[in-house]
Order: sequence, then structure tokens, then C-alpha cells
Amino acid sequence: MESADLVAQLTKVRKIYYKPDGSVMVEALRGIDLDVRRGEYVAIMGASGSGKSTLMNILGCLDQPTDGDYFLDNKPVGKMSDEDLSAFRGRTVGFIFQAFNLIAQLTVVENAEVPLFYQHVPPAERRERAMHSLELVGMADRAGHRPRELSGGQQQRAAIARALVTNPVILMADEPTGNLDSKTGEAILSLFEKLHSEGMTILMITHDDEVSERCERIVRLRDGLIERDEVLRSRAKVPVQAEA
Repeated sequence: MESADLVAQLTKVRKIYYKPDGSVMVEALRGIDLDVRRGEYVAIMGASGSGKSTLMNILGCLDQPTDGDYFLDNKPVGKMSDEDLSAFRGRTVGFIFQAFNLIAQLTVVENAEVPLFYQHVPPAERRERAMHSLELVGMADRAGHRPRELSGGQQQRAAIARALVTNPVILMADEPTGNLDSKTGEAILSLFEKLHSEGMTILMITHDDEVSERCERIVRLRDGLIERDEVLRSRAKVPVQAEA
């Protein structure tokens, strides 16, 4: 596979957590090889303690491996300084969380602007790009509302808009429907499918088999190793469903 086709490439990645005395507390990842192609929609699954959260943290540049190589968008992120890694993460990765993590005091559009503020984007451009992201997720008409005035599904859509505002190379979602009822969760998954059908690369942590089966590939971890890597289907356009 050509490197240009890969968004993420992990080779023999290990992550060890140490006790204060320097002894090994746990080896969370024990030599992971994983390639993620541009445009893939991948579910990462595994029981508690399997290493899936550690893997996602490394993929999202929130943590660095103890050993091994990691290239994200063809950049060797394992060799970056903390400052360079933080800046690269802000430009390259969009994060979506189960708890939404919106700032209560800010409006929806102001929340969407936050990543651009840290990239020192001028105010007028921040607002324009934030509104465009809100339009993509069907939330432009809620731009002036605050999170408490929104339903759970609307809050998650606002969080997705915030993740999209930097035009990231990859979206990483951690149990994004975990706090939503089934109907609202279905609408959010349909939104992910729409983004994927338009070419977005998406990695999603989930414990739910029904959610993972909506993806095109499932990577299952067990005891810090990939137990199974299964391709369910090739990429296809999927119509978006009703708004949550």
C-alpha cells in the first residue's frame, strides 16, 4: 500500500506504564501494527483493559508510544516535541466525546470556534468557518444557543461541528452515542455515515456491536494486541437520516 493512501500507520507500537519506582505497572499495548487508509470508517473494540483507549490516545496524539513508530498523515509524530505535537494534533485530528465537552458559557458557534482560536485564526475567518461547520451538521439555526438550550443530539452535533472546523485529516470518536437514546443515536450515526460517504476518515471506539457493524472495518483488541481485524464492506455512500 502506498504511504499516500494511509492516514495512520503504526509499526510495532508498545505502550508501557511504569510505577514510581520504575518497575512496569502494565504493558497496555504489546506491539501493534495497524494501517488506516484515507476514507476508512473503523471501529475499535475490546473489553475493559484491552488497550483500546490507550490505542486511541496514541492515534490521536494525546500520548506517545514507549516503542515503535507512528506516522500520521505521513508525519513521524513519535519524533515531535510536545509543542509541535500539540500544534499538529490541533490541525490534523478532530475529537468527538461521549460527554460532548461543550463549554456551557459559550454559544454553539463560539464553541465551534474554539479550536481555531488556539490556532490564532482571525475572528472573521473563525466565525465563517464555524458557521460552515454548523451548516454541515444541520445546526446553523442553533448557532446563538447555549448548550443547556439544546437536546443531547443537538449538543453532539455541535460537538461534531467543532471537530470538523479545522478540516481535520481524521475524526476520532469515543463512544459518541453513549449518552444518547436509541433514536437520537441513530441520527448521529447517520451523520457519521454521511461524513464518511463524503470521504472523511473516521475512527470510533465503541463497545456496541450494532454501532460497530455500521462501520466498514472492525479492529478488536485483547490484552494489548490486535485479536482480529475484519473488513465488513468497502466504502459506499449512505443517505443521511432525520436530524436528532
